[in-house]
Amino acid sequence: MGKPYENNRLFSDSYVEARTKFRDAAQYVHPTAHDVLTLPGFSDPDGDPLTTDISWHGPQNARGVLILSSGLHGIEGYAGSAIQTAILSTSIPKDLPKDIALVTVHALNPYGFAYGRRVNEDNIDLNRNFIDWSKAPPPDHPLTAEINDLMLPEEKWKFPFLSIAGLYLKHKPKELQKALQQGQYSRPDGLFYGGNKATWTNRIWNNLLDRIEMSSDHIVHIDIHSGLGPYGKGEIIITAPTHSPMGQRAKSWWGNAVKSSADGASVSALVHGDIIESFNLAAQNKTVTQMTLEFGTYAKLDVLHALAMDNWVYVNGMTAGAAFEEARSRMKEAFAPHRDDWRQKVITQGTHAVNAALTGLQNSLQ
Repeated sequence: MGKPYENNRLFSDSYVEARTKFRDAAQYVHPTAHDVLTLPGFSDPDGDPLTTDISWHGPQNARGVLILSSGLHGIEGYAGSAIQTAILSTSIPKDLPKDIALVTVHALNPYGFAYGRRVNEDNIDLNRNFIDWSKAPPPDHPLTAEINDLMLPEEKWKFPFLSIAGLYLKHKPKELQKALQQGQYSRPDGLFYGGNKATWTNRIWNNLLDRIEMSSDHIVHIDIHSGLGPYGKGEIIITAPTHSPMGQRAKSWWGNAVKSSADGASVSALVHGDIIESFNLAAQNKTVTQMTLEFGTYAKLDVLHALAMDNWVYVNGMTAGAAFEEARSRMKEAFAPHRDDWRQKVITQGTHAVNAALTGLQNSLQ
């Protein structure tokens, strides 16, 4: 059997197509395990179960494990799925060193991926859900309520350009970005809502970490996203300071593409409850190297417009009509541009990042 997908066919136009390509590519390299986890109570647009697929390549008791995950933010899964399929379509999974395993986790948020939303079936931003739920959630930023009020007009949809411009005149851009992106836990109808308990995705992810950390010495995690930063540029975001051991390790592996949100150098604000925090609870006494690979698309306000309209449509219960269709179209273009140049940049930078991670992981075990 030949390679199932060449570069110009790695991207998909739907969740169903992306899942099929991923599964075909994983089967081509004969994984040592392939788990299909079904989201209870929901189906994809074709009526089939919504699933997160976990494909394991290499020994189950590997000392070094590279986890490559996609679709935590639903519609952002197009970039991650294409990179995963690209990696699985090469000789990399077959030629792994004996002490290293590659674990590809496809569509962590299958509902959002299938239905063109960044959030899950409960309007939860899953990358704000990984807090310690035995404690009270972090307090909302003082500006969060005001921003969310602007994004939910009571009547016809209209993006509040003038009101946002007014906020920029009164507050520093970095502070507004923090207020919007860091996560909030009080408004289920608002943007970047982190939920009120651990979600299904949170639970299946932590079950995977428990399985991996039993035998591994070094865990590397690359979580793939899109929508922030310059068009087509892949920024490697770490939440640790660059002067920390992990920060220095990341710089040695990936070079100047590494930016720290803790240092304020990243396109992303430092957020509450992102998936990185799960390692703090699960991977004790392990060497952990984590990064978010974020691919820029369009201007911040264009992306925010798409997010706000999508949320307004959801809150108002719209499942059809002109506003619904416009919201779906805006989301798809904002997070997965249907342009060959953007897609090629994603594949090139994504495969390079994975190869560099595998080299770094192998060196760390010697």
